[in-house]
Amino acid sequence: MHTKDIRATEDKINDKIDAAGDKAKELYADAVKKADDVATKGEKLVERVKEKVSEVAHSVGEKLQAGADSAAQHLENAGHKASHAMHEVAKKVEHSAHSVADKT
Repeated sequence: MHTKDIRATEDKINDKIDAAGDKAKELYADAVKKADDVATKGEKLVERVKEKVSEVAHSVGEKLQAGADSAAQHLENAGHKASHAMHEVAKKVEHSAHSVADKT
């Protein structure tokens, strides 16, 4: 081969190496951009999940409080009914005792 041919071949090889390097840089830049996009979307998703979890926890807390309040009210009502029933029984016992005492 002549020196001219060798230099032409070297130039072609160098051009191909440079083109491959440029392509690798482009691919790397695209990969970095996509990774950043995925990270940003992931952060937004995490924030949305946090908000939803907070909303659900708040809702559950409210429902638990409402349930506890309702249960307390039912217990209070039952206590009043039991107290009233005991008072009525006491009256009947007292009345029965008076009736027995009057008969004797």
